[in-house]
Amino acid sequence: MQDNLTYKGYQGHIEIDLDSGIFFGRVLNIKDVITFQGQTFEKACQAFYDSIDDYLEFCEDIMLSIKAKKAKEEGFIGIAESEKLLQQLISTSAVVWSPQTDKKSIETLSELLKTVEDEDK
Repeated sequence: MQDNLTYKGYQGHIEIDLDSGIFFGRVLNIKDVITFQGQTFEKACQAFYDSIDDYLEFCEDIMLSIKAKKAKEEGFIGIAESEKLLQQLISTSAVVWSPQTDKKSIETLSELLKTVEDEDK
């Protein structure tokens, strides 16, 4: 059995391994390698959706990091921009990290913001 899935503009190819009874697949037409699998077709579909959501979140985190680094290097990062980047990082990280890790991350990011504020003075 072979089938294609579509989610948020991404297409995945899904197959079944008849020997093991596992559904597996990969996301098509992207440079990164994203695979997924499930014991049933429905679980494999959900794994595909989850993989796309995780991938998009990862890409967003990377872009925020790149923007923050570039702005800091060019000296264009101000307090308002720092706070906005901080809030975006916190909101995206809260979904991925545990509450304990998230608390540590918020503290670390708050320290970063204080450093940026001090440099702006």
